[in-house]
Amino acid sequence: MKKNHALNSPHYKLKQKRKYWNFFYSAAFMVGIVLIIFEIFIFRVTIIPYYIPLGLIIVIGFLGYLITSTHLDYVEPGGNIFLKLIYGCCSWGFIACYLFMATNYYLAENESTPLTYPIIEKDSITGSKGSRDKRLPVVRIYYKGSMKELVFTYADTDKISRAKSVYLHLKKGALGFDVISEYDAF
Repeated sequence: MKKNHALNSPHYKLKQKRKYWNFFYSAAFMVGIVLIIFEIFIFRVTIIPYYIPLGLIIVIGFLGYLITSTHLDYVEPGGNIFLKLIYGCCSWGFIACYLFMATNYYLAENESTPLTYPIIEKDSITGSKGSRDKRLPVVRIYYKGSMKELVFTYADTDKISRAKSVYLHLKKGALGFDVISEYDAF
């Protein structure tokens, strides 16, 4: 009888409610982190200035902070403003950025236009985990007044070192930003 009374107490219900919301906010944070990783792959094949997705993350993250700040105080009393801002950007900002980039990418037109651009610069970035010593070649081109990096595979290293131009197939994205459907260097 005593156990049943403890489950109905206001303190227990409050604790359960906080536990639920804590899980919700933690899940939103983790979803945001996972989606930003997928967004990076989409960003690499979308011709868009970096400040647009970055600005979207910051603006939506700040709005998320404003909307959820008082509720986060209820769920986790004593949290500081900086951590709430980071939370807003990493959850709501990253989710919004992914949805924006994915809409442009996945709803792009089917027709692509082949174009050729001269390589402005060549560089390399570290490979993935387990292959850090295998640097991935990167070329930079100018497209409509902005610099775009194209990352190639490690197997293309020799070809990229000799290449002077890149060949792109571009599609018009649903939100107006061009999407690279295929690219190669020659």
